[in-house]
Amino acid sequence: MKQMAIDRGVEFKFDAMINPRIDCSSSPLAVRLTPSEIVQLDLDDVEHVSEWKRLAKDLAPPVYVEGQARELYECGGGMSTFAVDPYGELSICVLSHKDSYNVRDGNFREGWHDYIQAVRGRKITRPTKCTGCGLKSMCGMCAANGELENGDAESPVDFLCQVAHLRAMTLDVPVRPHGVCEYCVGGVGHDQLMEAADALKSGEAERIDAIPVAPGVVADGCGSGGCGSCSTASAAAR
Repeated sequence: MKQMAIDRGVEFKFDAMINPRIDCSSSPLAVRLTPSEIVQLDLDDVEHVSEWKRLAKDLAPPVYVEGQARELYECGGGMSTFAVDPYGELSICVLSHKDSYNVRDGNFREGWHDYIQAVRGRKITRPTKCTGCGLKSMCGMCAANGELENGDAESPVDFLCQVAHLRAMTLDVPVRPHGVCEYCVGGVGHDQLMEAADALKSGEAERIDAIPVAPGVVADGCGSGGCGSCSTASAAAR
């Protein structure tokens, strides 16, 4: 696919992340790559490595000050983009379906200017390890991913946290303190990720395969009650 893009003179990008389904099923996670496999894909592409380092340097969010009012949504959703599903439900992005406005019952102008802008203007209600993290540009954590995986827009997605920290360790990107974190120094998963990062940098594929995935939180789905696949998938995983 990359060669096809090069042959046609267009830019090539890929995203190795797999999310739960928007109907709250966690079944796609069964084929998720491991954090080590994802970072290995980064290392296989020199341009990808340079871009991650640039993003970490240029787009690191400011240090969080306790009590500071900060927007829940930090992406382009509700600013320059939106999503409308086949049933006319307007939402802030294609992944977020917890808050939506039906344009068939109203109209797009009202949905965009009133409803979506109100959603976009929401502030965080509590600080988490994500609030002050400087790795957000390397992570992918956002309110929509929190909703999909944990049923809570502000709840950190453990898998994304693992990938971001392993990516930073492997690419020698400094990780500033950001509260209690399982993958920072002293955390339960830190040593495993450090070992994986060392193996990735050394190109020791067999050693990487032998390192267990760092302990984390198992997602139970969005909790919307819209389907029964969340509990089914979780039970199967256990």
